[in-house]
Amino acid sequence: MLGFFMWLNFSQYGADAMYIYYPVILLGLATIFLFNPLPILYHRSRIWLIFSMWRLICAGYYPVEWRDFYMGDMFCSLTYSMGNIELFFCLYANRWGNPAQCNSSNSRLLGFFSALPGIWRAVQCFRRYHDTGNAFPHLLNMGKYMATIISYMTLSIYRVEKTTTNRAVFITFATINSIYTSFWDVYYDWSLGDPSAKYPFLRQNLGYKKVWMYYLAMAIDPILRFNWIFYAVIPLQLQHSAITSFFVAFSEVFRRGMWSLFRVENEHCSNVGHFRASRDVPLPSAAPPYVVAVRLIQACNSSLALWRGVCSAWALRFGRHTIRTLKRRRSLN
Repeated sequence: MLGFFMWLNFSQYGADAMYIYYPVILLGLATIFLFNPLPILYHRSRIWLIFSMWRLICAGYYPVEWRDFYMGDMFCSLTYSMGNIELFFCLYANRWGNPAQCNSSNSRLLGFFSALPGIWRAVQCFRRYHDTGNAFPHLLNMGKYMATIISYMTLSIYRVEKTTTNRAVFITFATINSIYTSFWDVYYDWSLGDPSAKYPFLRQNLGYKKVWMYYLAMAIDPILRFNWIFYAVIPLQLQHSAITSFFVAFSEVFRRGMWSLFRVENEHCSNVGHFRASRDVPLPSAAPPYVVAVRLIQACNSSLALWRGVCSAWALRFGRHTIRTLKRRRSLN
């Protein structure tokens, strides 16, 4: 739908007023599609997304699950889009009469929306500390998101009050946040940095076969964590250039996509190491039938394996049938 409405807009279909209301129509149709109660168009997936979004908005009320902090981290990379929520409503509330009053140089609310995902994640970390009683790593992780919140606060203050002092404060806290988050990404989220591993400074168990991908990600992630430098070095006139903001946001989305691939890979390797999931189910030719059947049942009895689709009901029935057949044959002999 986004591509279709962009085509309508740039093709200049309709009256002049339609150029303004195409975004409203797009968001209206997307909302209707998302909240459509009929069991069509990926109904279960839409319900899951709505409920997950609700749990994120109400961070702190619900116990934190994997999907909660994973979605919170995704939103932490969508601060450009979150800030545009204020821009959207401000422009239409003033009927596009004075767009300049809605930009980042005049709106503190835009800065608040940019910091909101960090607030959600900080509250989630405190809830995990409350539920587990473990100060490490939850309070340390909460400190990381507090640094993120302060970084966006100082950026918003610098945009509104363009002084040398505010610029220095923003650079200071943005640097602290970038170093903090870069270390956390590599060492905790990806579990890399082990000098005694088979491949130095990676980890003992790797999910991807190409080792160079890990080293490349360890180099790219800190570089992209410092993408705020463009805000500091490019002159701030009325506001930061839309092109600058777009490319900074695009680089963050790219970094988060890379982070997500290695974060999920690390989680899977950890589950395999703790016997919460099965990495490979051996074929019958690789092991005796009885061993294969037992391993299939063990894999299928894992709730995490069932959730990830690692095994199926057929595998469970096959394993139990094989064991019953072998026991019957032994009793006959």
